[in-house]
Amino acid sequence: MAYRNSLLFALFLALSGCATIVSKSSYPIAIKTVPADANFTIFDSRGRSVLSGKTPSVINLEAGESFFRRGRYTILFEREGYEGDVFPVHARLDSWYFGNIVFGGLIGMLIIDPATGAMYTIDTKLVSVALREQQPATTSIDIRTLQQLPVYMHPFLQEVQPGK
Repeated sequence: MAYRNSLLFALFLALSGCATIVSKSSYPIAIKTVPADANFTIFDSRGRSVLSGKTPSVINLEAGESFFRRGRYTILFEREGYEGDVFPVHARLDSWYFGNIVFGGLIGMLIIDPATGAMYTIDTKLVSVALREQQPATTSIDIRTLQQLPVYMHPFLQEVQPGK
């Protein structure tokens, strides 16, 4: 009986990836802004929108974007009356992935962990952005005499007559 359990456990380890066993492939991230109630859109590395919502929020991002491709995201924040802002979120190689050398073998290292995305991890737990208020647009007029303008600008001048 003990021999059979040991054999089943060894078979389980041989057919699985180490990072897949120990880690996960999707990570929760809290998103907040000051002021709250801002819109956010998350784009992947190819510029595709993968998720959107309002702050504050908790979202889940996949650590692996595709086979042997780590997740790279850009979060765009927008709120009326405020300047937009962006925040990058990147996955990194999970140290448990190298456990395949001992436990998961080549199947875990080359197939299972890359396919599940568990070979990567996302360390970002909180994205907090302070949005800046938009400054009102200002229009200014700079009046100069012909003598004050550089010579290279003279061909671009147009005569303005009052009342037309």
